[in-house]
Amino acid sequence: MRLTRLQAGGDDFPGARVPMRHRRNIIPYVILAVIIIVVALIGADIWLNWTINESMYQTKAGLDWFGINFYGGLTFVVAALLALLFVNPIPRRSDAFEAFNSLMGLQYRNPYLGQYGQQTRRIRPLYIRPSQSLWAFWQAVKWVILFAVFTVSNGFPGLGNLAIVVDMTSKGFGSSSLVPRVFELPLFPGSAQEIINLMPTMQLQYSIIVYVGTVAAIVVALRFFLKFIRDVVIRAGDKWIRNIFVALTAIIFVVFLNVPYWGMDVRIPYEWGAVATVMVGFFALSLFYHFKSTRETVPLEQRRRGLIVVIAIIIAAILVINLGAYTFYTLNLTNNYVPYEWDPLTSKQVEVTQWAAGIQNINYSSISQIPSGNATETLSLIRQWDSNASLTESKNEIGVNWLQLTGNPQISFVYGQEYWVNPTTFNYPATNWQSTHLIYTYASKIIVMDTHTGQFVPVTQAFNLTSQPLMFYGEGCTANCSNGLTSDGFSNDVYVGLNNIQEEGNVNYTGPADYTLCGAERSLWFFAQGQLGYAFSPPQNCINMLANRDVLSRVQSILISGLTEDPSTYLVTDSGQPGGGNNLYFAVQVYVDYPLNSAFASGPSSTGSPGNYLRLFGVVLVNIANGEMRGYYLGQNDGFLTSFYHEYYPSWGPAPAWLQAQLRYPEALLGNQNIQGQLDEDFIWHVDQPSTFRSGADFFTRPQSTEVLYIPWVIGNNVSFAAVQLVQFSGSQGLNLAGMYVVYGGTRLGQFDLYQANFSASSTTFLGPEAAENKFTSDPTTRTAMTLNSAIMGNILLYPVNGQLYYFIPGYVYPSTTGAVVIQNPFIDVISAENANASVRFVNTTSSLDQTYGFNSVTIPTNSTALTRTNYLDSLFMNQGIGVDNVSSVNLNSVNVDEQYGGTTAQYSQDSQNSTTTSFVNSFISTDVNANNVKSVFTWSPSAGTIDFGFFTTASGVSYLYYISVYVGI
Repeated sequence: MRLTRLQAGGDDFPGARVPMRHRRNIIPYVILAVIIIVVALIGADIWLNWTINESMYQTKAGLDWFGINFYGGLTFVVAALLALLFVNPIPRRSDAFEAFNSLMGLQYRNPYLGQYGQQTRRIRPLYIRPSQSLWAFWQAVKWVILFAVFTVSNGFPGLGNLAIVVDMTSKGFGSSSLVPRVFELPLFPGSAQEIINLMPTMQLQYSIIVYVGTVAAIVVALRFFLKFIRDVVIRAGDKWIRNIFVALTAIIFVVFLNVPYWGMDVRIPYEWGAVATVMVGFFALSLFYHFKSTRETVPLEQRRRGLIVVIAIIIAAILVINLGAYTFYTLNLTNNYVPYEWDPLTSKQVEVTQWAAGIQNINYSSISQIPSGNATETLSLIRQWDSNASLTESKNEIGVNWLQLTGNPQISFVYGQEYWVNPTTFNYPATNWQSTHLIYTYASKIIVMDTHTGQFVPVTQAFNLTSQPLMFYGEGCTANCSNGLTSDGFSNDVYVGLNNIQEEGNVNYTGPADYTLCGAERSLWFFAQGQLGYAFSPPQNCINMLANRDVLSRVQSILISGLTEDPSTYLVTDSGQPGGGNNLYFAVQVYVDYPLNSAFASGPSSTGSPGNYLRLFGVVLVNIANGEMRGYYLGQNDGFLTSFYHEYYPSWGPAPAWLQAQLRYPEALLGNQNIQGQLDEDFIWHVDQPSTFRSGADFFTRPQSTEVLYIPWVIGNNVSFAAVQLVQFSGSQGLNLAGMYVVYGGTRLGQFDLYQANFSASSTTFLGPEAAENKFTSDPTTRTAMTLNSAIMGNILLYPVNGQLYYFIPGYVYPSTTGAVVIQNPFIDVISAENANASVRFVNTTSSLDQTYGFNSVTIPTNSTALTRTNYLDSLFMNQGIGVDNVSSVNLNSVNVDEQYGGTTAQYSQDSQNSTTTSFVNSFISTDVNANNVKSVFTWSPSAGTIDFGFFTTASGVSYLYYISVYVGI
């Protein structure tokens, strides 16, 4: 009977043709079972990865990985609540189903004319008429999908991270009581300081209102767009017009909520009024067409129609008034710049942007006031070998085929000397799974070059180590990889301590594992890796794993939103700490880079686009031997973002003294050609005078030929490792030097100085780096040398010497063959930055002039004897006001503790060793002598040809002898 009724339905019924026999089909159940198994395996794999990360970071970093990455679970709460906004609360109603049904109805409603122009019957289209269970299922599926999407993005995609905002709010940052003040800012603008005080509330409590309002408006606009499709298709009167105006109201509502974030010049009240009027007008039109399209509504009487006309006129009049005022002020901005734009907007942007970018404490002074330093010390530390030259030369030092350089060398300043440091990474001869995960587990080479002499130094000597630790954790190969790849073995997990497996070099890892896989966890892990043998028949039940070994990735995994790691890592050592040490660490510096909403915190341009909150936050040290991580705070609590981030890293503390001496300021935080940083903000927002700002006469730009470069910066007899950025005037035809930013590292980490040139036409002009480059390439002697040797230009560095600024630009000779590993540094040009007419000083690096660079006031012994070298060493102390007392000998056994600086004897038996010895002695003076406030040192000769300098201190009844040894020859 049932089959008869189905067949009687005709062609109009989609189920008219049904099989005569009915059999149970198990295929859907098989598919469902496969889906369940796949989902279960994926879920188990995710759970295992989370477990590994939680255990590894808890053990080796003392941090809660899950709490950091998911904000203590708030990620899931926020995603669940946001997804609820998309659930239709009316049972058995679905705007998507209704829009779909209406579109399907078009096919049924429009006749199809057959071959002879006759109308033919068509199969009735499929309609979705949701039952209670189907409606509930669809809402649940929609919620699950959106929950997954919102979990991955910590909020609605494209609107930013809401979980972190909710987390900061829940921890007491910002103030709900200030939300009304934020809302009324367009009508009653605040001062710059008030805007700074309101910024936490603008970023948190008010941001939540804007965020939720925006998502709700998206939901409303989307639902009414679907209704629009339905009502247009079914021709439901004027409802489609209502739907359009409701969607427009939702859009303008979002704009209205964001007005307090706009840049606020004199026109802002009228902009706010115009937006509010348009929003009210659209809402009124929505109501009008809603009632007009309702069939049950009694036609409006004449007086009510008149009221509507009056309301429409009032709304139109308010809109015209606001637009008219806005137009009036816009047309008069040029002749009223100070009262209309500078006072209400730009002057506040200067102050708020400096606060946001963390540059409000830059010390501004004239370039003529650059402090002078010990010229001998400065010249002994001039960098003659740049990054590219060091990279090329270092290739010849690798020695094996399974290692390669990571890319650009790191710059480090250790024990008073600047080095290029080239850690190695993997270059697999074979890329099978056993090679990449079991055999090649560590890199055994770290290549160190003296930046001044170009000589290679053992890493143990440079970092004062008893032996070099093996590098089981390192950097990825980001550039100049010999195999052409952009990733390397440090991105691979490795498994150590396996039976019958010998790691390269007959070395087995003996440190603590990141995680140990046993039993079911081991089977699941290797099954996901596609290694069924290790999953089900392993050489042993428990397998030790080293995971996430790329140091940048390792640190990134514990950084919450708004914290950014500087991509330029460098090596530091704890060998200088009390009691000694033999560890090397990759230093990964971390800074705050959090987007702000207010246009008062402007980006690095004069257009007023919102900028970012920038602050130095900390440094994470990753032990190269065992992957243990130590975090240290470098920034100060600010009651806002830095204070909030501190709460996520309770195990971190202040940096110890041994680490402070080696720290430098993060390069990416300062900015470069590819990354907008703090200096980019200051290029514009250091100008605080309206006429100067309006003219752009004092705006800076970063020349393409130079970027942030780290050099030893000498003030008096003290050496600091500083980042230097040269800038030119924006749009300058003369390529003049506009200023010199010096950002200190070490114990003065984070101190900014800008030595600024005068921008007036009558002031003294300085050659900019691009002008110095032009002078280098146009000098006849230099051109001849470059032509004869096919030389190229190296880095452009500016140093103060004897109260004057000079560019030092080396030339390099590269072999013509591809894959060169040896280059030469035949000459270096010294160019005066203050005298464009001065001749270029061509310095042949093989001559004695390489010691003084032609500066006659610097006395360095040449053709010296042991006696003159000894006297020179004495002068290094006496020139810094430190007395030298000769004694016959010092009995090292008579004191309880003795500390030999550097742990070795410096070699100064030849004149070519002068610069390194000078740096060695001056470092001892600054690190030990001055640090202990010593005014006089003893000197003695413990053996023929060796001279010692030292002093005694006493602490807690224990005598300490600090001394330095130099071999001057016989």
